[in-house]
Amino acid sequence: MPGFLAEPRQQAIVLLFLGGIGLLASVMFAARALHFEEDSTPTRRILSHWLPIVAAVLFATILGYGEMAIAMIFGTSVALLSVVTGFVVMAGPLEEIPNQPRRLWPFLPVLATLVFVLGLRGTLGVFEVTALVIQGLLLLLLWGSSRQSSSPSSPVNPTRPLQILALFSAMALAAVAAWAATRGAQSLSQLDIRYPGSVIAATLLSIALALPMVSTGVLTASEGRTAIPIGAQVGMVMLNFTVLLPATILLRIFLRALTKPTTSSTTNITIEAFLYPRLSWRIDAIALLILSLLLVPVAEGKFRLDRRLGGWLIFAYCVYLMTTLLVGAGAA
Repeated sequence: MPGFLAEPRQQAIVLLFLGGIGLLASVMFAARALHFEEDSTPTRRILSHWLPIVAAVLFATILGYGEMAIAMIFGTSVALLSVVTGFVVMAGPLEEIPNQPRRLWPFLPVLATLVFVLGLRGTLGVFEVTALVIQGLLLLLLWGSSRQSSSPSSPVNPTRPLQILALFSAMALAAVAAWAATRGAQSLSQLDIRYPGSVIAATLLSIALALPMVSTGVLTASEGRTAIPIGAQVGMVMLNFTVLLPATILLRIFLRALTKPTTSSTTNITIEAFLYPRLSWRIDAIALLILSLLLVPVAEGKFRLDRRLGGWLIFAYCVYLMTTLLVGAGAA
């Protein structure tokens, strides 16, 4: 095949494909390394699935693809609350909710509302970071109080040094895969304006990062422990917007300040906010708000996450994908 990969479009698609596979593999490798199957709390599950996302998002920001990094934060959050939750509850309905999720889940709509309201300013800067971090501290206090009031959980095996090394290896793989995926997405968007990089990040790359939670969550739900993966998914969404998004904003501001040329003899670092991606605010923030509102009656025991609702959540994610693709292509 002498002409294979001779065209820039083919090179971009192959790079994007390999990057997506690498992101998927990094999360699966981290999940297998921590062995959280017997853990009665979602802590290890959250770490194994979330830390590769952190590595991919922050490395994409360092490479200069900040808009795609933010799109991955929003896209993975929407996927976790919709299609991943849908497949998990289809394997095993959510019968009983522990005390801690019952107290924490109703605050997710508050966080989603804050993310949407911050978009009214049209920028992401220090003010937005401060608001999100304060919200995160409030959630941390609530988590601590609910943990003290809940019954003690079964002991968990300590994490071994080899597992920690494997987890860092998975994060390194996620960083390399993020380089390939974002480079491929950026090249493809330059060759064809119908495929903006932020749209590819919110759809293809985000589902690659979130998809491993389906396999691990379905296995746990089939054993009648559906609350554990659902709680982990909600926890990851909260971490995405109270830790990862502020870190991404600060990192992007810092990198912009370093690369901005100075005109005076003294070095003055100007802290400038950057534009809130319109696609993330128009579609993702609204989708997150709608999906998070569903958790309020579920946490109060007035609504049941069963197989029928799981099917609707999967359908809702398909609608989200189509809307994102159509709006992204129209904006281009």
